[in-house]
Formats: sequence, C-alpha cells, structure tokens
Amino acid sequence: MKGNGPKARLALRLKLTDRDDDLWELVAWWVPVSPANPLGVKYRFAFVPFGERRPAVLYDNHAPKGPHKHLAGREEPMYFDGLVALRAEFELDVQTWKKTVGKRK
Repeated sequence: MKGNGPKARLALRLKLTDRDDDLWELVAWWVPVSPANPLGVKYRFAFVPFGERRPAVLYDNHAPKGPHKHLAGREEPMYFDGLVALRAEFELDVQTWKKTVGKRK
C-alpha cells in the first residue's frame, strides 16, 4: 500500500499439499475499507490439482467484481459472510470437485 495510511494485515496464509498431491493455497489480508475494498478484506483461495497449472476451484474478490468463485470453467458471484464461512464453503467446493470431476481424470 502507498503512503503512510493504514496497512494491510495478514489474516490467513496456508499453503499445503494434500494426500492426493493437490495444492491448496489460501491467503487473506485485512485491508482498509474503501470503495475498491468495501469488505475490508482481500482474499484468494486456490485449489490446484496435481499435474495442473490452473486452479480447479478459485475464490477471490478483486475489484471491480467483488466476491466470486471460479468452478468448472464458470465464474459466479457469491456472498461474503466472513473468512470462516468462506473457508468452509471453499473446502466443500473442493471436496465436491474431487468426488466428481477429479475421479474422471
């Protein structure tokens, strides 16, 4: 961030490889509330299957789109109800992907 104003603070950083060698990377920052960041948080949660380069499940909230997710080549808006709920929904979408799309590979 520029200037001497409030700074972003790390809220969550998690990067791991699961038992299937798939990559999970969850990062969130508390940021000053502004027109570009009305929620006061910026996040990017990505699930990248082993051997792939692009996320199969991606949640982010960059401006001007706000909270949205990318699933199976689709992008859809979503409601942000806090980081705990967001993480739970993300994990559910990843598990759904693993049970459906992941088994077809």
